[in-house]
Amino acid sequence: MILPGNGCEDILDSNWYSDCKDKIEQLFENDISRKVTVICKDMPDPYVARESMWIPFVEQQLKPYEGKEHCKLVLIGHSSGVSACVTDMGDENERRSGYYNREWNWKSMKENCPTIIQFGSKDDHLVDFETEQVVVNHNLKPITYFYEDKNHFLSYTVDPEIIKSFNNDIIKKTN
Repeated sequence: MILPGNGCEDILDSNWYSDCKDKIEQLFENDISRKVTVICKDMPDPYVARESMWIPFVEQQLKPYEGKEHCKLVLIGHSSGVSACVTDMGDENERRSGYYNREWNWKSMKENCPTIIQFGSKDDHLVDFETEQVVVNHNLKPITYFYEDKNHFLSYTVDPEIIKSFNNDIIKKTN
């Protein structure tokens, strides 16, 4: 499931989300032994991204796949949609979302998500790179891909490294 940043009313026409969906589906188009469903739906409350609305929506979307042994769930978050996002970065709109009013249970996150991959860029104008490193790397120890010049990954084409990582770090390691 692709979880967009806030401000995306039409997820399929926002940033790289539609391209990412298509490219993931292409990875499996010749593999008749596995069926892939990429959920890429408009989120409720797209401008504030309130936890009280987003989490129930995500749970509802994933419910049909819950408990199925053959099913592997992958969440791809961008910006406000990053499930490992742990700070409001001083942004009032992020603060209003409701995710930051309690301590994070890092142990539970690691237990429930055996593979965490983090992409970041030193020139990101929305997420402070140093804070991102301290908070996420220290607590989750993800597979990391860091760049100097990708900014906030705002493009209509998914960065090829994201698809490569999806294939190498998730698909090949879970087969």
